[in-house]
Amino acid sequence: MPPRHQDDRFPVRGAVTAVRLAWGTALLLMPGQLLRPVGPVTTAAERTLRVLGARQVAQAAVTAYRPTPVVFTLGAVVDVLHAGTAVALAAVDRRQRSAALTDAVIATGWAVLSRWAARREDGCGWHRPVTRRG
Repeated sequence: MPPRHQDDRFPVRGAVTAVRLAWGTALLLMPGQLLRPVGPVTTAAERTLRVLGARQVAQAAVTAYRPTPVVFTLGAVVDVLHAGTAVALAAVDRRQRSAALTDAVIATGWAVLSRWAARREDGCGWHRPVTRRG
């Protein structure tokens, strides 16, 4: 059996990107169903989830186009900022507190997942890593 190359392993970055795309699509297409278990379903809240869904889809597109550690790390920074704004919303809006805190937890999860994917050596399997011969 031939030796396994680095690109033959489980495509971690590709999987993270695909799941982010699916999550963003769900936010775009069914915000009310996602909101119902955690907070009031208002027009403003549904609109907000659609905007967040568009951001997730855009982030997935950028990371699919350029699945590098830097891009994944920058995505993690965006996710941390998102989590921070969700915590701030929870602090000032009692009605949206549950939904905002749920969103903060999800955004923090995305940040951790993106940073983990950035650190993986097996990458996404979509391109061959450049190796230098000394």
